[in-house]
Amino acid sequence: MKRLSEYHMGLLFGLAYGAFQALMSLAVHVGAGVDSNELTFYRGAAGFVFYLIPASRRIGAIAERSAWPLWLRTTASSLSILCYYWTVQRTDIGIASSMLNLAPVFVIVFSALFLTERVTGGELAAMGIAVASVTGLGAGIPTIVWIVGMGGCLLAAISFTSLRISAQKFSVGVVVWILSIFMMVTALKIGRAHV
Repeated sequence: MKRLSEYHMGLLFGLAYGAFQALMSLAVHVGAGVDSNELTFYRGAAGFVFYLIPASRRIGAIAERSAWPLWLRTTASSLSILCYYWTVQRTDIGIASSMLNLAPVFVIVFSALFLTERVTGGELAAMGIAVASVTGLGAGIPTIVWIVGMGGCLLAAISFTSLRISAQKFSVGVVVWILSIFMMVTALKIGRAHV
C-alpha cells in the first residue's frame, strides 16, 4: 500500500478537521440543552482515545522546557473551544462561527509581532474589512455573548500561532492528544466552578 505524502496527509487532516468542526457546531447548536462544559469534555475524550497510541511514541518530550509553545497552544485552544461552544449555544451558529473564524486575522497580527512575519498593506485592509463584517453580523447580540465569542477568537489565534512552533517539534498525535487532555481538564474545572 502506498504511503500518503505529507501534503496529502495535511490535506486529509484539514478536511477531516473541517468536517468534524461542522458536525460539532451543528451538534452543539441543535443540542443546546447540553452544557458546553460537557460537550468540551466529550470532544476531549474522543481525541484522547483516538490519539493515545500515536502520541505514546513521543510523550516524554512534553516535559522538556522547550515544550512551552505546546502548553500555550493547548491551554489557549481548550479555552477557545469552551468559549465557542458557549457562544454557539447563545446565538446563531453563523454568527458564532464567523467570530471564531476571525482567528486567522489575529494570527497575522500575532505572527507579525512574535514570529517576525511581514504584513502587507493589502492584508491590513482585508483584516479591517473582515473585522468590520463580523462586527456587523454580531450587532444586536448580547454584549456578554460578543465578549465571550471574541475572547474565544483571540484564544484560537494564540493557539494557532503557537501551533506553528509546536508543529515543528511535535507530531500531530502528541499535539492533539495533549489538547484533548487539556479540554477534559478545562471542562471539569470550569464545570465544577459552575461558570
